[in-house]
Amino acid sequence: GGTRGPSAAYFGPGGRGGSGICVIRYKIADVTPGIKATGGNVSKVGSKILHTFTNSGTFAITGSLSTVEILQVGGGGGGGQVNAGGGGAGVVKYVSSQPVNPNPGSYNIVVGAGGAGSSPGPDSNSYIQYGKDGVDSTSGIIPASSGGGGGAANAPYNAARPGGSGGGGGDGASGGTGSGDSGHPGAADQASPGNGWGNDGGSATPTAGG
Repeated sequence: GGTRGPSAAYFGPGGRGGSGICVIRYKIADVTPGIKATGGNVSKVGSKILHTFTNSGTFAITGSLSTVEILQVGGGGGGGQVNAGGGGAGVVKYVSSQPVNPNPGSYNIVVGAGGAGSSPGPDSNSYIQYGKDGVDSTSGIIPASSGGGGGAANAPYNAARPGGSGGGGGDGASGGTGSGDSGHPGAADQASPGNGWGNDGGSATPTAGG
């Protein structure tokens, strides 16, 4: 989130947003059990195989596999400075049964990086800047998960950035608009709407938003 240094002469950097993630999961078949693909960090949990991507890579189908579960999250936005807002989260998308094509059966997974927090520079106005937006996460299996909006800064740059979840407003301004739907039920494995789960950014009341 947006951070401020200890004195008027120095304003500390905003925090970097968290990176996205992509998790692909499928059930171990009764007839032909075993791992049906390569890519990511592969693990077995209960009756399912998980491919967890915390970095970009390739999901390659090597066996009989026609549908997967997928969780895909965009990178978070970076925080602003001074009377600043925190960055917004990336959109969360979850589909419980998504068809995949075993031929060619290769999907490029791009895990969106978190946006950099704004950082101080040598001149007197260099601290008045937004945090950078988070980067979209893509899989080629479902539509992209948008990155979060960067947090706003001091006026005149206090209008928050839009994103998967909007960035927080700065210096009395409203938060940015989120492209994802609000109202996630809270439990695990909740199917997302087409545009994913997200929220608008918090308003700055009176000076910094979340």
